[in-house]
Amino acid sequence: MYRGTLTLKYVQGFSNKEIAGMLGISEANVRKRLLAGIVAVLILLSATAMAVPPVRSKIFEFVHEVYEPYVLG
Repeated sequence: MYRGTLTLKYVQGFSNKEIAGMLGISEANVRKRLLAGIVAVLILLSATAMAVPPVRSKIFEFVHEVYEPYVLG
């Protein structure tokens, strides 16, 4: 239910009004589905991020050391 609404909005670029017309629901329902879908994605991403240990390698340290002065100005 959320995937289709999120895809129509953020991948295909339709407005809430257009999505409501396509799905035969109200614009308020479109907004509710978008919010619920975004929350579901955020929960999924945060759970995934918590499961993966942070990776720090010598390459990361080198790149950080070399490019940090350029980024910070």
